[in-house]
Amino acid sequence: MSDKNPVYKAGPMFRGFSRSIPVAITQGVAMAARFAMLAVAARLSSVSDFGIYTTVSAVVAWAGVLVMGGWPSLMIATVPKEGVTREEIRRVEGKLLKAAIFLAIPQGLLLRIVLGENFTFGIAAATTLLLIAISMGTVTNETHRATGRVLSSRILFAAVPPLITVFSLLVFHFLVSSVAALFIIFGVALGWVGLWLAARASIQYSQASRSGASFEKRHPYNRRDFLVIKIAQSLLASGDVVVVAAVAGITASALYGVARRVATVAGLGLNSVSMLYGPRLSQVSNDPIKLRSVTREATLLSVVFSLPIAAVIGIFGNPVLRVFGADYAEAKPILLILLTGVVVSGIFGPVGTVVHVNGQERLSRNVMLFATSGFIICLYPATLLWGAIGAAATWAVATAAWNIALWTKVDYSFYAMNHPSS
Repeated sequence: MSDKNPVYKAGPMFRGFSRSIPVAITQGVAMAARFAMLAVAARLSSVSDFGIYTTVSAVVAWAGVLVMGGWPSLMIATVPKEGVTREEIRRVEGKLLKAAIFLAIPQGLLLRIVLGENFTFGIAAATTLLLIAISMGTVTNETHRATGRVLSSRILFAAVPPLITVFSLLVFHFLVSSVAALFIIFGVALGWVGLWLAARASIQYSQASRSGASFEKRHPYNRRDFLVIKIAQSLLASGDVVVVAAVAGITASALYGVARRVATVAGLGLNSVSMLYGPRLSQVSNDPIKLRSVTREATLLSVVFSLPIAAVIGIFGNPVLRVFGADYAEAKPILLILLTGVVVSGIFGPVGTVVHVNGQERLSRNVMLFATSGFIICLYPATLLWGAIGAAATWAVATAAWNIALWTKVDYSFYAMNHPSS
């Protein structure tokens, strides 16, 4: 291998690997904590109640993307370059709160349609709180990470929501014996409220206040494209759970939801690399050579971390699924199919992050719309014909198509050519 490309030099590669280890460990702890939280919720509730929660969380994920409006992607693309002030964060939070209140009614109507007789006004109220908390917690924690405090943001994410949620669920169980879906939703919402407050208090703000154009108007990125991308990603991430609930029933949704969460553990490598390299990719986006080099380094680390984890989950799938309860072992075939999509994502590395920080959000938007459109068109008939297995296969194919298309179209010189003064 040539010495001309820094990705092949032992020094940078070793430093990248060594920096990834603490982040990967922290991200692993975060996943383990959330895994434990969900296992506790599944153990303390019935399969149908947990199925209601998994369906509700998928709907809230959609609404949350609409509320956040592309803000997390905007923060990771711009904050490493110019910082953020306390006043700017307050303005963002105000906009998020208004959007969450506005979307509470359509979210409730969608839940009424999907859940049918399982819907209650208590669930509607709890999901409104969850929507607000997830939106605020996600944006503030992503901003905290974008300021360069990757490890501390992961520690907050690992510790605060799961601990508060588990404590709340245990209290509910002590008071009412069986934890219904309403209590699971409320407990998770409290955990996100805790993350929001903790992350907000620990952001490294820029000292000088800014005048002139508002934060979202000063950057060269198109936040509307970020929003479209996130909507498409949310449909790809959770649309299958909702369709499985509507077509195959709440119990099938519970099994499918657990398989999806277990499969995401295989994405630990990619998530850790994206967390670590996101700010760095943003900083070197105006230098095509450095951007390509850092991208290759991040992709190699993603592969190194992702493949072994996926292999372990595939081999020991049954014992892992039984952690949630004996009934969930039936989800093993679903889990294996979903793992293929996660592995493909790991192989192609943080390509989505690269096109975002590189100013190619329009390319990402078009690719996501193409992949998501195919996913939506095929999802219902596949689920109707083959149940949760069909939904899992549709998701895996759509995920692979999205990654391959982005990887073939990314232009590492795009930002430098279009923003030469940056």
